[in-house]
Amino acid sequence: MKFVWSPQARWSFHSINPQSVGEQIEKIRGKQRGIILPEDLVEDAESIDSPLHKCFEWDDRKAAHASRIRQAGYILRHLVVASTNQELEQRSIRAYVVIQRGKPEEAYTSFSEAFSDPILRREILRGALQEVQMWERRYKELQELAIIFEAIHQTQRGKD
Repeated sequence: MKFVWSPQARWSFHSINPQSVGEQIEKIRGKQRGIILPEDLVEDAESIDSPLHKCFEWDDRKAAHASRIRQAGYILRHLVVASTNQELEQRSIRAYVVIQRGKPEEAYTSFSEAFSDPILRREILRGALQEVQMWERRYKELQELAIIFEAIHQTQRGKD
């Protein structure tokens, strides 16, 4: 099996050999009867000799800050606004959505602002279609999803 880093990978471990990392993960998976947890990787990576070691930040101060940044992103991605219109069915929408605006890291704005600004709305649509394409690549072998993939393609053609 050949391992490579995904083009979407944002972390700075592209200098780390993906083949040795993948082989190490396979060894761990073998020891765990085919199931692997992220915690298993961290435990293995604690050894400086592990190919996984360089994939992690071992400076606790930096790691704690990075963890808080991920937690903040989680908050922004999971906070929703409940519909207040009694005539509509009860539903909720994300309070904040990801925008890029030329920044290498994720930036957010309110859902209502993003969807009322034509430029941001196009950016969000483009991002949504990219996510759907990644999802399609991940599950393209499942013929049961073919009708969904066709709907995605029709939407993409309508956008062009």
